[in-house]
Amino acid sequence: MISHLSLSDIQNATLVVAHPDDEVLWFSSLLIKCKKIIVCYGERLDNKNMTKNRKLLIDQYPLDNIEFLFLPESNAFKKGKWNLGDKAVSNYGITLQNKDLIYENNFEKLSNLLEGRLSSETTVITHNPWGEYGHEEHVQVHRVIKNIQKKKNFCLTFSSYYSDRTLPFMKTYRKKLIAKTELIPTDSEIISSLKKLYKKNRCWTWHNKYIFPAKECFYSLDDDIDNNDNRQSLTGSIPLNYIPLFKTNPFIQYIKNIVLYIGRVLKIFD
Repeated sequence: MISHLSLSDIQNATLVVAHPDDEVLWFSSLLIKCKKIIVCYGERLDNKNMTKNRKLLIDQYPLDNIEFLFLPESNAFKKGKWNLGDKAVSNYGITLQNKDLIYENNFEKLSNLLEGRLSSETTVITHNPWGEYGHEEHVQVHRVIKNIQKKKNFCLTFSSYYSDRTLPFMKTYRKKLIAKTELIPTDSEIISSLKKLYKKNRCWTWHNKYIFPAKECFYSLDDDIDNNDNRQSLTGSIPLNYIPLFKTNPFIQYIKNIVLYIGRVLKIFD
């Protein structure tokens, strides 16, 4: 296991993210350094326009070392039981409030797609085990890659972001965290250019008011440490990036819901 990532390690690493735009949101500092980028999901069964727009984006994407697997997204978003702490983990990623067959089936599909692609890697960088701000498919991607790592023994490294939603889940890993990099400046140039491209194609999924942090860092887990270990938590001495979750104005959301409803009714009677 690599104790600390060198520039050479990063340049030989494969970055695996869940959705289009995750690569710039959580990994901008490493994005153009990694030898390969894999984006797992892409098709939106509930939003044909988003699917179409993402396909248009792929044709215009400026980096040629990226592969879009374009698996269908599940309906798991905002259905995770984040407050369960260490009991939140499931066989498919995170425990959900309701069963989701797409989420369950995607675990096996993604495992099959990624195992061959990662079999010869020495370093794989991906989402953290608590899913950054709280996306169930981020957790799923991490769990899939963690299972592959157990067989292939590469260095699994992940991002430093968390939110209030994922704090209870993140705390279950705090004693196992190992810093793999120093604080690395985020890349404002790649952020600006890719955000502009995503917005041009109407498939930017994050908040417009979000201010990117100046720096970010990356970690691994020490699986030999038990959560009941009495040693001091590392989270008191290593940095994590906090993500503020933006709340939608209830009145604005109400108006949006009305507009969406009217649009569906007109489509039915078209």
